[in-house]
Amino acid sequence: MLAAVVKVSEIMSDEEFLNDMVGSFKHKFAKKPEVIDGNMKALEMALKSVEKV
Repeated sequence: MLAAVVKVSEIMSDEEFLNDMVGSFKHKFAKKPEVIDGNMKALEMALKSVEKV
């Protein structure tokens, strides 16, 4: 959902958003790094699938 809001609002570029999120995930999931890849893939898919109407 967050990826969709960022994409539609154009508050930042996709690249900036993904970089910020990977930093956040690295902090949040420091003890479970395997979770990061799945979350990043989900964000990338969400950004690609959002269509402006």
